[in-house]
Amino acid sequence: MNSPFNTNFQPESPRTKSEERLVGAARDLFFQHGVKRITVEEICKGAGVSKMTFYRHFPDKTAVALRVLEEEFSRRRRKMREIEVMDLPLDVKLRQIFEAMIEQSRSQGPGFFAEMLKGADPALERYIEEERSRTLQQVRNLFVTAQRLGEVRKDVKVDLILRMLDAARDAMLDGSVRNLYADETSLTRETLSLFFEGVIRR
Repeated sequence: MNSPFNTNFQPESPRTKSEERLVGAARDLFFQHGVKRITVEEICKGAGVSKMTFYRHFPDKTAVALRVLEEEFSRRRRKMREIEVMDLPLDVKLRQIFEAMIEQSRSQGPGFFAEMLKGADPALERYIEEERSRTLQQVRNLFVTAQRLGEVRKDVKVDLILRMLDAARDAMLDGSVRNLYADETSLTRETLSLFFEGVIRR
């Protein structure tokens, strides 16, 4: 989805500075309380700007929420690209990708994405689904390359692997599962161990 907003940071522009303050305030409020409960007035108060300034940059609350999402997913894609090009075994790359995604989800608050996926705002829900597809495609490319290099069995369907990893990630974000482990690293390590090595003692 192409953004209708200019996301290039230009420090010399007062207009851009106020826009960035609005995005920063919206991000903090959305992560704490979700998008639905937050008003434009609260975003303006958090940013220290007037409603007139808000509407100069964004037509409505959905628009600033989309900007927050764009920045979050852009940060995730950059991190994944950094991991992809590392000279590391596939299982180590996957562990790092999982840890980065979980850390990002934790910093955003448990209800941030869940609220939008429940249809609170169709535009936000649609954008998240589009980005989820892009993320899966990025992971798919990682597996296709690994399979070509012999790190993944040739007889395994990559799309099945993706479905299983996606389900594993959802389980790792479940609070009742996370409470079984001392920390996120332990949970990630065991999840990937089960995925790659199975549960049967050889």
